[in-house]
Amino acid sequence: MSFSIEWKPPMEWKLPAEWKSPAELRLPAGWKLPGWKTLVVHLIAASISLYLLVSLSFSTAPISLPSHITPDDLHSSSSLNLTGTHSLGNSSAGFNASTKASPVASPISSPSASPSPLKSRYAIGTFLGAHWDKKEGDTDYSDWYFVGARILTYQFMHSPITKLKTPIPFIILVSKDVSESKRERLRRDGATVVEVEHIQHNFSDQIGKPSWKETFTKMRLFDPKVMPYEKVLMVDTDMVITRPIDNLFLDRNTALQPSRRNGTKEQKSALLSHHRKFPASYAYWTAPETMDWDHPFPFTNEDGAIKEFNSALAMYTPNEAIFQYYMDLIAKPDSFPFWGLPDQNLLNYAHRLDGPLPWQQLEPSWYINWVNPNDLEGEVAIFHIKYWNMEYPHPLVREYALSRRWEMEGYWLAKEGKPHAKWASNSVLGDI
Repeated sequence: MSFSIEWKPPMEWKLPAEWKSPAELRLPAGWKLPGWKTLVVHLIAASISLYLLVSLSFSTAPISLPSHITPDDLHSSSSLNLTGTHSLGNSSAGFNASTKASPVASPISSPSASPSPLKSRYAIGTFLGAHWDKKEGDTDYSDWYFVGARILTYQFMHSPITKLKTPIPFIILVSKDVSESKRERLRRDGATVVEVEHIQHNFSDQIGKPSWKETFTKMRLFDPKVMPYEKVLMVDTDMVITRPIDNLFLDRNTALQPSRRNGTKEQKSALLSHHRKFPASYAYWTAPETMDWDHPFPFTNEDGAIKEFNSALAMYTPNEAIFQYYMDLIAKPDSFPFWGLPDQNLLNYAHRLDGPLPWQQLEPSWYINWVNPNDLEGEVAIFHIKYWNMEYPHPLVREYALSRRWEMEGYWLAKEGKPHAKWASNSVLGDI
């Protein structure tokens, strides 16, 4: 069987009767065809637009860094050289930070993460104690820390700007004195609420503020029976988030570090009875205490001058032996220096730089205390800031934190269709 195809040259092709040949086409009156120069300009503009669109779609957005910081500095695990038995500030390849706050802060990126998907091996945890200074007529919303817990729950679970991209639970430990109405509200918001027992101690007479007397109970966050996760990010309730923080769990700079259980004689003698029980590796990552509003950006503590960290945030691996170490320290008031700051003093001693479990420094893009406008403009991920502090020295930063509170309130007003009871009370103005 054979086939034949009749081919006709183009000159015999015919347009449909209703079509017009190019020669018959006419532009509307007043229209002119653009010149070749105009066409070239438009073609170049279209090409540039297409290039930018493709670049943004298939790569991470470029980050504008201060001139003294390179991408390698931010993404290298050796950039701060704070692992193993090294002390802060010994790195020869560390950040080259300026000594003054940048007049215009450039955003810094958080370190890249591995492609492994997140699972329920990770959790974010906080502690909410009783409303210590509750007065007659106060409502749940007179408790600033309760409202702070709600803000964090909203930011982690619902905010289109900061919501977690992966199913990481937000767990709020509460003492027995936290009201059921607060617990139920936090559950409706999306948090997991867990009641824990008080941690008894003999430091009450030495604790500076009444609101801090219960904060030793915050140490339950380190109990692996309460927090059975591979990694936990501990945060205080007086914080706000500026962007999603999922990658902090995958950041290679929050990996396990070798403990010093086989360290020097002096180090061993400081371990009480625990040096044989400590794990071979551990994780305790946090940020140095900035100590001042006028700190440089990014805050790297390159010279290691600051030896203490702020205990409001830490990334760690819960471990039974380490938790019992904390409990033994609390049971023996003379076993560590105490200046009236319960968890701050305890954790800084347990994770001192010359001890068996030295703390490691997070990349500066993740967390900052004593927040100033450069930190805000530089897009640090987590701010330690009390939105209710009327005396905060930087109005721009305080307004940012306060706006997160009303963003949360507006979200639930729209979702539930009615204002909370507190909106009709006088306390709504009293706590801002």
